[in-house]
Amino acid sequence: MISCDYPDKLKAQAVVRELVSSFAGEKILEILDRPSLPQRPIFPNRPMIVTAGLLGGAVLGLLAVLVRRSTLHSQKT
Repeated sequence: MISCDYPDKLKAQAVVRELVSSFAGEKILEILDRPSLPQRPIFPNRPMIVTAGLLGGAVLGLLAVLVRRSTLHSQKT
């Protein structure tokens, strides 16, 4: 597998195509699929980040409530 990570997607694609052509010309590898740009971004996975943030906030909120209850309970006794 040959890949290239670069801010300019067209330059990255050109580099991968050049590498693939170079290796294919030397009969080092067999090309199964020509280089192409992804249809959707791979990273960052925004829905996963939002979900993790919501779950993390809910857990921290629950933890804060439990700590607050235990401190209020211990102050009353």
